[in-house]
Amino acid sequence: MYKLLTSILALAALAAQAQDYKPAPVSLSTKWGRAVSPDNVWQQHPRPQMQRADWQHLNGLWNYSVQKKAQESRLNMRV
Repeated sequence: MYKLLTSILALAALAAQAQDYKPAPVSLSTKWGRAVSPDNVWQQHPRPQMQRADWQHLNGLWNYSVQKKAQESRLNMRV
């Protein structure tokens, strides 16, 4: 019961926090940077000639393991 109540309170706090968008404070800003808001951001990629037709994002979980030196050298020899 305690875990359920804690989870509900945490979700309520996150929902309340996500409602108001405010940009992070910036110590060094320009007049152009101050004029940008979520309503008037640039809609195009800044360099269309550099867009990739096919890409894969690497966010998420990775299968990673730390191996001993002997195992690493055997793996490198196969490549």
